[in-house]
Amino acid sequence: MFSEELGLVVEVFRSDIGSMADCFESFGVACEVLGVTTKEPRFVLKDGGEIVLDKEVAALRDAWEATSFELDRLQANPKCVAEEQAGLAARKGMNFEVNFSVRETNWAILTMKNKPRVAVIRQEGSNGDREMVAAFHLAGFSVTDVAMSDLADQRITLDDFRGAAFVGGFSYADVLDSAKGWAGTIRHREQLRDQFTKFFERDDTFSLGICNGCQLLALLGVVPFAQDELSGVEQPRFVHNESGRYESRFVTVKLAESPSIMLKGMTGSRLGVW
Repeated sequence: MFSEELGLVVEVFRSDIGSMADCFESFGVACEVLGVTTKEPRFVLKDGGEIVLDKEVAALRDAWEATSFELDRLQANPKCVAEEQAGLAARKGMNFEVNFSVRETNWAILTMKNKPRVAVIRQEGSNGDREMVAAFHLAGFSVTDVAMSDLADQRITLDDFRGAAFVGGFSYADVLDSAKGWAGTIRHREQLRDQFTKFFERDDTFSLGICNGCQLLALLGVVPFAQDELSGVEQPRFVHNESGRYESRFVTVKLAESPSIMLKGMTGSRLGVW
C-alpha cells in the first residue's frame, strides 16, 4: 500500500478477524493484522512490543496537513483556511440513517415491454451520462441517450418521454459560469424553450438534475419550481464560494418530506453525498 502498489486496509470486528483472514487466504491474497481501533483518539506504534510513537491523532493530523494548509493560504481565502484548520481537532465521524429497504428491481419490472421512457440529456462537456443511463436501466426504465443537438435539430423531442435527467460535468467547460452556456442554448432558442416549457408543465413527467444538471435547472427556474419555469421568476443562482475556490466535500443530507417521486419512502433518512 505505502509503496503505491495495490493494497487495502479493512476494519472488522475482532471476532471476524479469523474468518476474514481465511477468506483472503482462499483467494490467494496475503493479509496481515496491522493494529486495533481504540476509543481514545491516540495513535500508538509499536516495534516488537516497544512503543516508538505515542501521539494524539489531532496532533499527527495537524503535522500531516500543515504543508497543505500553507499552500491553501496562497490559493484560497485565508480566513476559510484558518477556520478549517482550527476545526480539525473537533471533527467527528458522520452518522447515517437509512429508513427504506435497499433491494434490486423486480425482474418483472426489468422485463416489461412498455417501460416508462427517460431521456438522459447531455451537452458539450457533460460527463457521467453512461452511469446515469445504467442507473435508470437498472431501475426499470427505457433509457435514451439524448444530446442537446438532437433536440435542437428536432431529431428527438421530449414529447415521447416521461422523465428527463440532466447529467453533470462542465458544459461548455463552464467558461460562461456554471451551466450558463447550457441554459442559454435553451432560453434563447424559441423551439427549445417551448419544448422544455411544455415538458415541465405536463403533469405526467419528472426531472432530475445532477451537479451541472442541477445548476442548469436552477438557471431555468425549475429549482425551485416556478409558475412559469423559464421566466426567470424565483431564479436561484449557484455563486462563488466564500473560500474562493471549487469545493468538493463529502457531507450528510437529511431527507425531509418531499413530493419528489425519486425520494418517496425515504423521509428521515440521513445519507452521505458528495
